[in-house]
Amino acid sequence: MTDSGDESPNGVTVIDQATITESERKKNSEFFCGRGSKTPERYMKIRNFILNAWNSNKPKYVSKTSVRSGLKDCGDVNAIGRVHSYLELIGAINVGDDLVKRKQRTFKPKVLNDEGKSTNIIKKRKGKAVLLDENWTLHGRGKKIRNEDRASPNEYDDDEEEGTPGDNQIRRSKRTRTNTKGGRINYNEDVLAYDMVGSYDPFRLVPPLNYTSRNPAPFRVSVAANVMLVMDFHAHLAHTEIIGLLGGHFHPDSESMEVTYVFPCRSASTGFQCEMDPASEVAAREVFAEKGLQFVGWYHSHPTFEPQPSVRDIENQTQYQEMWRREDGVEPFIGVIVTPYDAGHESNVSRFQFWVSGTNYDLSGQFRTPYSCQHSVSPSTSLPEEMFTQLSELIEEYQNYDQRVDMTESFRNEDDVSRLDKMLESLTSHLSVASSTAESFTSRVRELMNANFRPEKKSNAECHGNTDSIIKKGQE
Repeated sequence: MTDSGDESPNGVTVIDQATITESERKKNSEFFCGRGSKTPERYMKIRNFILNAWNSNKPKYVSKTSVRSGLKDCGDVNAIGRVHSYLELIGAINVGDDLVKRKQRTFKPKVLNDEGKSTNIIKKRKGKAVLLDENWTLHGRGKKIRNEDRASPNEYDDDEEEGTPGDNQIRRSKRTRTNTKGGRINYNEDVLAYDMVGSYDPFRLVPPLNYTSRNPAPFRVSVAANVMLVMDFHAHLAHTEIIGLLGGHFHPDSESMEVTYVFPCRSASTGFQCEMDPASEVAAREVFAEKGLQFVGWYHSHPTFEPQPSVRDIENQTQYQEMWRREDGVEPFIGVIVTPYDAGHESNVSRFQFWVSGTNYDLSGQFRTPYSCQHSVSPSTSLPEEMFTQLSELIEEYQNYDQRVDMTESFRNEDDVSRLDKMLESLTSHLSVASSTAESFTSRVRELMNANFRPEKKSNAECHGNTDSIIKKGQE
């Protein structure tokens, strides 16, 4: 018996699918660090699926490619491949004297042109071609390896099968994105190829795609204006990212979601990301249960940079969607990103991004593609005292926070608009009550902020000077 499982007389390692051994934890540590969507439960799901695939198909070789179709909701395909390699290494799969091994794949990059000269062309399935420098060899899922010793490409083994999505070509995209400041941005093909085979960057921002008539959104979203107001207020208070949960109802018959309540949460935040305090999540569950609400989403802020999800945000969003997936496959859980202090944005009104993780993966196969979630705002005809209590509690929570925002400072260096005035203007954009009621509300918020949210100048100057620059640098 090994610490990875029981070894049968024929040398095959048998793993108990209901448990995870200490050896597995050490060898697959990425799933046991408490980071993003790589959880012990996900490891067990991947491992057991591969084991079952082997038990169902042995003695036929089970490749990494063959199991991916059944693990589309398990994130990074490279991580799936590493679990597969581990199971092979310990003898849990693809073992035995009667093993039907995979077909070796021959790599023939050289093709003669009309003049009889050799060209380094690899034909794609759709008739397109990619020119390769003769000093490079492709290996695995589009990974380029420097052929320093001029070795024959046939010496490199590939575990992918002919005609699968894992073919040995670097896929480049001709897609474009719209620049928010005007014009169009063409993706640099070489950069795309590098991103696909390069190192994992959890802080890279990913512009969401738009749903189309051919690829429609899974449901419509309606959000109460007061929910927008509380999220906006919360985001204005700190230089670091804030986080919270959204409550409401999903209506499967009409394929619609109503977001009617917001629960600001405490977070363990840095200049780069924030994690939700578990106690806050428990408190949110209790409040939602009392109000008869469902969890329908979460929100967080990008204080000074684009309201576009990072790779880590997408991993978290995907994990939430998988938790709330219905039997019909619909995942009624949205993400919202609020950007309150983008100095390059002409308006003083904060920017919002409503989004979800799509069912398809990006070109790298590392994460599900994010999509913008079209939403409508339902006017709130009153400003309940409960909402003002939420704002008061947020002020109390952040008034002694060392990364709180100094509301007396100018929002932009070139004008005299303070951050407090900027915030109140943004909050006003969510109000649909009578003008007198709106003025009374903003005056009340201003008084509360002036009385209870005045940080020490030195402490906040340090916060502002350091944290914002760190955030910007991390996103460059």
